[in-house]
Amino acid sequence: MYKIAIVGGPAAPYARKCLDSVLNQDHTDFEACIVIDPAGDRTINTVWSYMKNRPDSRMKLIVNNKQQYALPNLIKAFDSMHPTDADTLITVDLDDWFSGNNSLAIVDSYYKRNPNILITYGSWLPYPNVSVQTNNAPYSPEDFANLRNVNWRASHLRTFSYKLWRRLKDCDLRDEKGVYFKSAWDLAMIFPMLEMAGYDRSKYISERVYTYNQETPFNDSKLRLREQMFYTQYIAKLKPYDKIEGL
Repeated sequence: MYKIAIVGGPAAPYARKCLDSVLNQDHTDFEACIVIDPAGDRTINTVWSYMKNRPDSRMKLIVNNKQQYALPNLIKAFDSMHPTDADTLITVDLDDWFSGNNSLAIVDSYYKRNPNILITYGSWLPYPNVSVQTNNAPYSPEDFANLRNVNWRASHLRTFSYKLWRRLKDCDLRDEKGVYFKSAWDLAMIFPMLEMAGYDRSKYISERVYTYNQETPFNDSKLRLREQMFYTQYIAKLKPYDKIEGL
């Protein structure tokens, strides 16, 4: 089963579009958990209203009492869905959305064609300017020899086996102060999982299955660019994980 973690706040103008895009998927074998940080806007009320008007047993909501940020919220969402090694985990931001109703079906087709796949990445469509350059591109076998020092490409849509997720070391998800990364957190979790999987069990999805919202003013690249750049370099210098055979 696919376990989808949806995290965000503030995201009021986009939340309904995001949740519609999840519940409208043609592939229906999934469970989703939304985790929202209080942000002083209408995100929480918007999502409560949405779930009241469109109840669905596959989707649940957790509202934090204080701001936790994305990475702790992903951990909380996945833990609440009690995944097993047979499950594939997916991350979605509450201000983004699946590009089409067939997005999950496309992802599923990749896993069905190659049951050995443990992690996928790509591809995304920029919003609102669809002509913006993206980082949609596959890594090469040579890239995997030094993955943390090549151009970052493992962006949306991110899907990965729980077998990889549960092997992440908590200390590698935290900064030099022992706090979960608030910037570049996606690199902190995806690099190790790609390294554990190796090139042969990682797959780039060329179809644009995800829409990445660049209109919102709350992207890390707009709010914390300098911090994001610092932790991108910080994470790149961490010890790589070894590939794990037999997963």
